[in-house]
Amino acid sequence: MSNTPKTHNNTRVRAFLAGYVSMQELCEDYPPIDDIISGILELKTEGVTSTRTLSRQVLFHILQQCRTIDLSSVKGTTRVPYAYTTLAAYAALARVASKAVERFTDALAEGKAALSLGRARAALDAPYADELAVAVAASSPWKPDFKIPTYIKGLEGDGSTGLPLSENFGLAHLLELA
Repeated sequence: MSNTPKTHNNTRVRAFLAGYVSMQELCEDYPPIDDIISGILELKTEGVTSTRTLSRQVLFHILQQCRTIDLSSVKGTTRVPYAYTTLAAYAALARVASKAVERFTDALAEGKAALSLGRARAALDAPYADELAVAVAASSPWKPDFKIPTYIKGLEGDGSTGLPLSENFGLAHLLELA
């Protein structure tokens, strides 16, 4: 039995994840992937004694960047100089995650996977999106069209500001406007 390095072709998953910035954004669109990744991060192989889980974001980065998943590509993708055992753990979990996400995307393409609530709403609202855009463009923001006038009796030469009102504009009119 030869000791050949394990590798997995990740091109399909890499293309699927290309439009996402973070694992959180991906899981908001596809909640089942959150369950997949959470389960994978809890996997422990024989001989692993660490109680610390690996990072979701690092696993996402590996899945998003590596064309093939093997120890050397994982090492080249990560920016942190991890220990060999940590890199091996990330490579093993990334291979499992890639296979699971591939199965999920296959089910999604066949219509067997459930859409997230946001995507389901968007699919239902799509026929009405043009009508909504026209309605929003036609509406103008409502602003009250009234002003409360202020009156400062201008005295000659005192430097005060204000609008001088006509003599027949009395205090009663000011109270009505206020």
